[in-house]
Amino acid sequence: MEKQKNLTVLKQSDKDFLRSLENCIQFGTPVLLENVGESLDPALEPLLQKQTFKQGGSVCIKLGESTIEYSKDFRMYITTRLKNPHFPPETTAKIAMVNFSISKEGLVDQLLGIIVARERPELEEERSQVIGQINENKKNLSDIENKILNVLYSSKGNILEDENAIKTLSSSKVLANEIVEKQHACEAAKGRIDDNRNDYLDLTHFSVSLFFTGNHLSQINHMYQFSLAWFINLFCTSIDVADKSEELDERLNSIKEHFLRSLFVNTSTSLFEEDKIVYSFLLACNLGKNCKGVMETDEWQFFLRLVKDAEDETEKGYEWLTDKMRGRMEQLKELKSLEILTDPDNEEHLEIMWDSGAPQKTTGYDHLTKDLNAFQTLLLLAAYRPDRLIPSVRTFVADTLGKPMLLIVSIS
Repeated sequence: MEKQKNLTVLKQSDKDFLRSLENCIQFGTPVLLENVGESLDPALEPLLQKQTFKQGGSVCIKLGESTIEYSKDFRMYITTRLKNPHFPPETTAKIAMVNFSISKEGLVDQLLGIIVARERPELEEERSQVIGQINENKKNLSDIENKILNVLYSSKGNILEDENAIKTLSSSKVLANEIVEKQHACEAAKGRIDDNRNDYLDLTHFSVSLFFTGNHLSQINHMYQFSLAWFINLFCTSIDVADKSEELDERLNSIKEHFLRSLFVNTSTSLFEEDKIVYSFLLACNLGKNCKGVMETDEWQFFLRLVKDAEDETEKGYEWLTDKMRGRMEQLKELKSLEILTDPDNEEHLEIMWDSGAPQKTTGYDHLTKDLNAFQTLLLLAAYRPDRLIPSVRTFVADTLGKPMLLIVSIS
């Protein structure tokens, strides 16, 4: 145990961890619990839930086997060195969590708890009770194990001749078996509840993708910073006001569409006009049916290079297959997904694309794109018609996100 500026620093692995914590609770000394893993000592459960009670005119709390006075000045802070901590929802619900670096998994758990609590409050309440019982069972089993070890340690001579020890061990075994049976029942109930909660997982994964898509905007302009609390508030609002339905799939789709619109509109009001199409494009790349994960591929890196080149080519040249275009063709051929370009017969279809006034809408080169997904088709257009890059991106956004987004992103 260390003391720094009246702050007591503890570790769950300390030998006298609970005893030191008891002293801090009684005297109102703030505690920093360092380097925790993804689970907390079950003995901390009453403290996390602030299960205080009056006894003899004093406010008390039970910690382990001890009942101690609880000072109103007591505070406990918890830190972890885990890069992407994955605390269970039942833990995050009991503490004020500061997300210095929130993980996708952690946000999925958080949003899942929110949507289920609003849509199926009885299910979330049952889950909370079951988890509380599971934690209580674990604590009781731990207490029994300690009691057995204490009997074995304290017994003198042959333990088989110690009648009190034998009775204690026998009763402890019976009690432990009863708790284990209860634990099995609780685990089964939790599994059933989690299966029901999983009906909402697709919506939470979708929403988490929206959050991290917005985070990319800070790379464009450092002013584009959006808080998690603001995001969650919009999420909750969409749950509350989206169209109701007895059919779960319809209800979830209503929430999804409302949240996408709401988040896009609210985010766009903070963006410069030229960055709104970028935001739409990022959404399309992250949410498109055949585009998920594209931002981690060689195709994405090549697209970024094409965009940089396109800044110097705002107008179409008059010469077909310039040296620069031939260079792009050779680079595109290096991408396995665009091996079709190695066929010499495709030059005719490429020329149709080049001659078109609106290549993003022309269908005369379908032979080239029939086996390509939407992003690969955009890549092809960016390589051969950089002068039409913005209209091509707009069409990509419309085709990928669907007609409901047409009015939002102002596709032309």
